[in-house]
Amino acid sequence: KQWYQRRVAITAGDFTDKVQDDGADLFKDLMKPAQALKSDLLQNDKYVTDKIADLQKAYDNLQRATGERQEELEKAMLDAQNVKDTMDYILPWLVEAEEDLLKEEKPGAELETVLVQLEKQKADQQQLQSHANLIDSLRAQGDTLKDEADKEQLQEILARWDHCKELQDERKELLSTAHDRLQELEELAADLNSFITASEGRVRDSNAQPLVTVDAVEGELDKLKALRDEIEKKSSDLELLNNRGDDYKLLTDPVQAELIDAKLNDINARWNNLLEHLNSSEFWANDATDRLTDLDRQQKLRQAYIEAQNNCDTDSGNVRFLVKASL
Repeated sequence: KQWYQRRVAITAGDFTDKVQDDGADLFKDLMKPAQALKSDLLQNDKYVTDKIADLQKAYDNLQRATGERQEELEKAMLDAQNVKDTMDYILPWLVEAEEDLLKEEKPGAELETVLVQLEKQKADQQQLQSHANLIDSLRAQGDTLKDEADKEQLQEILARWDHCKELQDERKELLSTAHDRLQELEELAADLNSFITASEGRVRDSNAQPLVTVDAVEGELDKLKALRDEIEKKSSDLELLNNRGDDYKLLTDPVQAELIDAKLNDINARWNNLLEHLNSSEFWANDATDRLTDLDRQQKLRQAYIEAQNNCDTDSGNVRFLVKASL
């Protein structure tokens, strides 16, 4: 009877592990498009966001249920009073879990990817924690072992368990850090892109204004100067973005780092293009000021010449009248 109980518990435990593994893989695949939808054009669609929330809730319930079932099955295994079978069952699982943790991908370059990785890490940690009672029970029964090989096996189990917990904690901290930094990066990038777009529009509006008077040109130059002051002030955000991007590349792999570089290069190219257009607008506005100022000066000289000519004609006429009168 005890042998039968042990075999049933082991078989059921293997099945529960498979459910957890398959569930984690399925959820990872489902969350990729779900997270993309949340941050895309449908982010304000209540139906979509509700469905994603339902999916998250259903998966969390599945993980909780399988974890509880796992604990029940492992307790039954220990109740069958065969520590050796229990150790033979849990050791291969720990070896595989440790190998999987050591092979985990580094944080992605997209916030959606990191969110999926965080969800997977959470599921893996729940799955690991579902074996905690079994490990504690084995630890407590360690003194009852007589065979040296069994003692060594138990020590290996406990060492691998502790290592898996350390790896999970490190993984959680890494992904949490990556999430926070990537979120900051995306917020900075969105703010800078919005600023650049608005600034480009101001430069275009300035170029469209007819520069027919010196006052009009000086008014546009004042606007361009105000824009340049804003750009110089905003340049600290661009520097911060580049520094944060370089820091984040240290957290990820070379392929993902290239994606970060592409985002940074795009924003820096837009920034430099904005400065070039601003410089060009200021140059032509200053040139227009010089030309209009010269034109005004020439017009004033011409007007003065005409007035002087008229005065000269008037004076000549008066002289002729006086001469004639005297004769």
